[in-house]
Amino acid sequence: MIDLHGAGPWIVLASGLMFAVSLTVLPIVIIYLPRDYFSSDTPRFAALNEAHPVLRWVVLIVKNLGGVLLIAAGLVMLVTPGQGLLALLVGVMLLDVPAKRKLERKFLYRPSVLRVINRIRARAGRPPLDHADQEDAEG
Repeated sequence: MIDLHGAGPWIVLASGLMFAVSLTVLPIVIIYLPRDYFSSDTPRFAALNEAHPVLRWVVLIVKNLGGVLLIAAGLVMLVTPGQGLLALLVGVMLLDVPAKRKLERKFLYRPSVLRVINRIRARAGRPPLDHADQEDAEG
């Protein structure tokens, strides 16, 4: 059995750090998303196809690692203070996995998520996100 007696302060510190990051970094990512990110099937990071293979692999590894970390933080933030669903969405956006678009759109079509994303964008003077028909996301 694991003794978590001394881990209390570390858990509180990690939760506070995730909360602070979710309040600062996630809105920045949402503000700078292209308006058609969810409605376009254009591959992201297409410019990397022309880059040196070592650079391409480093960027892909770092991007996917960041996605996994954001998903883990998002899962924790579902039960602790923070923007758990937004962290999950941004984490999925960073991953290179099959059916990623379908999963992203499934998150996006949660009314509370889309409303929060478009509210953040409106405060920054950015237009709301375009999105494909909901049937496309479910199909």
